[in-house]
Amino acid sequence: MKRAVGLIKEVENDWTEKCRVAKDALNEASAVVTAAKEKVNGLMNEKASLTSNTTRTERKSHRTNRATDTDALDELLDKIVEANLEQRTAKAAEKKVKDESDEVCASFEKWKEKFPHRTQDSLMAHGKSILQPAGEYYKKLFTEEGGVCYNIRNMSEAALIFDPIELSEMSDADVVTVNHYRADQLDFFRYDTDNLQIILRTY
Repeated sequence: MKRAVGLIKEVENDWTEKCRVAKDALNEASAVVTAAKEKVNGLMNEKASLTSNTTRTERKSHRTNRATDTDALDELLDKIVEANLEQRTAKAAEKKVKDESDEVCASFEKWKEKFPHRTQDSLMAHGKSILQPAGEYYKKLFTEEGGVCYNIRNMSEAALIFDPIELSEMSDADVVTVNHYRADQLDFFRYDTDNLQIILRTY
């Protein structure tokens, strides 16, 4: 029992570690996506700041063009395009890692469904639930009076009274007490009263 529980625990620990590694990888991929998104947002804010400035005076607005350095703006636009590509690549990588993580965790859940009894108490209770009907079936057939095999069981016990090996291993006290009980059991062979009295007098 302990060995079986130990083996199950080892497998469960392996699955737990695989799920942990997969989730850590997903968290890292998500962090890369977040960083890429923040980079794009920062560049877009920088572009907005570079290209325009809005001020309000006396309830009126006017726009002053600040894109005086075309080269700087072109360089910023190139950075934005590159950052968008990085963000797109990061999202694709995140999706792949997420799919792999979900697959690992789903496989772990299927394994747990296949082996729901992973502790000693749970495994013992499961074993009892399986064996109990068999035990009740045996009692009904062999030990309950009127059972199909009730007489056969008693006859087999009574037959030991004629077993020389069984008798040689018994103490004198057991020969009297146990065999007296077995002699009573011979009634299940449907011996007549005279034969039973002879056997009882012998012991």
